[in-house]
Amino acid sequence: MDKNNKLSFLQTISYSSGNLASMLINQVIVTWAIYFYAPGRAETHVPGAVERFDFAPIVLLGYAMAFGRVVDAIADPLIGYWSDRTRSKWGRRIPFVALGTPFLVLCFIALWRPPQGTLEAVQSTLFSFSLGANNIAVTGGVVNTLYFALVLGGFFFFYTVVVAPYLSLMPEIGRSNEERMSLSTWMAVFGIIGLIIASIIAPMIIGTTFQFMKMALVMGAVTIVFFYVSITFVREKAIEPGKEETFSFVQAMKETFRNNAFVTWVICIFMFWIGFNVVMQSTPYYVTKVLGETEDKAGIYQGIMMILSVPMFVAVFFASKKFNKKTLIGLAMLLLTALTPLFYFTKFVPAHLVKGYAIFVFGIMAVPISVLLVMANAIIADIVDFDEQRTGRRREAMYFGMQGLLTKFAIAVSSVIGTQLLARFGMTAANPEGILLTGPFCAIFTFIGFLSILKYPLKK
Repeated sequence: MDKNNKLSFLQTISYSSGNLASMLINQVIVTWAIYFYAPGRAETHVPGAVERFDFAPIVLLGYAMAFGRVVDAIADPLIGYWSDRTRSKWGRRIPFVALGTPFLVLCFIALWRPPQGTLEAVQSTLFSFSLGANNIAVTGGVVNTLYFALVLGGFFFFYTVVVAPYLSLMPEIGRSNEERMSLSTWMAVFGIIGLIIASIIAPMIIGTTFQFMKMALVMGAVTIVFFYVSITFVREKAIEPGKEETFSFVQAMKETFRNNAFVTWVICIFMFWIGFNVVMQSTPYYVTKVLGETEDKAGIYQGIMMILSVPMFVAVFFASKKFNKKTLIGLAMLLLTALTPLFYFTKFVPAHLVKGYAIFVFGIMAVPISVLLVMANAIIADIVDFDEQRTGRRREAMYFGMQGLLTKFAIAVSSVIGTQLLARFGMTAANPEGILLTGPFCAIFTFIGFLSILKYPLKK
């Protein structure tokens, strides 16, 4: 920090850039991991494209993704509690980012190299065993599913090791509402850049020749660079005597849920992540099966939403000076409830208009998404301050950790809901009903989130 304890522009930008890495690597997993393992056979021939096949059954992949998210969720409060109690000359947060990032990237890269990598290996029976009167055959596809679950669990564990302490730095280095809104806005900008890279650049690298490992190496390198930049120029503020975390782990969790501001907020964001990820997870299927585009076009449609979010950040920043966070978030959740069912109505749009319709739907979603991207971290900072008034302790990482536990559990639930919709109702060009239903399902959850944020008690 500089002498007057205010954040410099360099510190604001460098710290905020870490959100590029956070959003980038997570969005690649959300959008492409299940599609990589179960793309379905190509229904049309694309010149130069490789023959596609499923590395694992899609129904099992939903549960494997859920397993990874459960590991992630359990790790969040544990890492948060550990970080809050850490004492080192580098601070409570920076060591986690510095040491955890290489392991995070290694797990990310390993995910795109399943052990059974050919169609023959996937379909072959490796061994079998008897369970009662049944003979259970273990195929290469089952082995790939188990590999997917375990590596994904490692990825999400180290994602928490890095991201939870990184986010916990924000309320510490930005102590005024103005600094926090500035940090949140720049974090949203860099987050959008990360999402654009994941949505547009990543599928361009993948292309029609399925270059997922090349994509993983590039995205992994970008992730390392920006996480390290984020901790290079900031210094943690020394915690004031008497405000250290002294609760036991169980006490810390109980105190977190006694904070009504946190409870109402976390229900809202929990519902948002269930609904939004059901839609985002289905985007490659929507683009390839409903719109008839190739895989490399999938990110363009998501990218439209992300690019249009950037100018919206300016509007959100100025709106936050006139309206409180509760009002803006409530309006965003209500708007999402109205917009996401539009995906279902794609089936009624004439073929020559369907791509324009999809561009419109993805584009208009930029309005509510921009509000949530800017406000999410700032509102947790307010909740941490409110908790300090209640308990006399600064517990940033525990709050980010508990929010992470519940939101990642929500993403685990969304993985199961999304894959079950695809498997049960249809995920092909001939029958895309399961793909289209993700929009109305999202609306159900975002409306519940809207009802919860109405009870949020803080007026900032």
